[in-house]
Amino acid sequence: MRNWPLQGIESTVGEVDYVIYLVKSTGMLPTVENLDLGYDKPLCSAFAERYYRETDTLHLPYGEMTITPNDAKFITGASIDGKAVKHKEYAQELEWDKIYAFTKEVFQRDEEMTKSQMLVVKAKHRIFHLSKLRELFSGTKKLCAEGKELLQPFKKIHKYSWGTAILAHSLNELRKTFRADRNQIGGNMNFLHAWIYLYFPIFAERAFKNKEWDGNFYGDMYIYKSKKKSQDVVYLKLRRQLNNLTTKDVVFDPYKGVCPK
Repeated sequence: MRNWPLQGIESTVGEVDYVIYLVKSTGMLPTVENLDLGYDKPLCSAFAERYYRETDTLHLPYGEMTITPNDAKFITGASIDGKAVKHKEYAQELEWDKIYAFTKEVFQRDEEMTKSQMLVVKAKHRIFHLSKLRELFSGTKKLCAEGKELLQPFKKIHKYSWGTAILAHSLNELRKTFRADRNQIGGNMNFLHAWIYLYFPIFAERAFKNKEWDGNFYGDMYIYKSKKKSQDVVYLKLRRQLNNLTTKDVVFDPYKGVCPK
């Protein structure tokens, strides 16, 4: 991870060994590392407009296809077993009082300072600016030296089915692109573009194979470097390619005979 290297650098910079162990034990490290890679925006957009929320499938010339839990497992490396992320013990959103208490305890910033320095206001909604956290410390070594505890409760993270959570969120975002509703989607776009490359190798020619790929999970098998120029032209070309797809262009079982470690 470019912005958060999991290593101890100096006595008060970087991560302590215990935190490195905790992060790796969550099983989420391959997923987070995958987010660092660029994704193929025109290609993802061309496929997204083929998605129908009534059936949760992509409508293609030869039939329908969708993304499955196995895809989430093999591409992101996240578990598809365990508790649902919306389990009663899991809270998707923290109350603002708890966020203010957290920033006061860890960073000695009261509510007013947090509002002025760590919040972004958009369309009358408050958004906690996570990138500001990175600017306040250089890893957990500094916090531990000050007697602070930042990461909790990491010991429970591995018990959840994060793979199915990624899948559910991705499908939900694809539903939002349905026709005139909206034309932008969020979430783990690397997951979607890796899925396209695996099932439709003809589009993988737009990227190049990652020389550092370890063969475990498919999310970082290809690297795509965004080309900002003429994306509209590229997008129209991709739409025409999709219109001409046949079953000969599809690999229906890209994981056959291969299991991640």
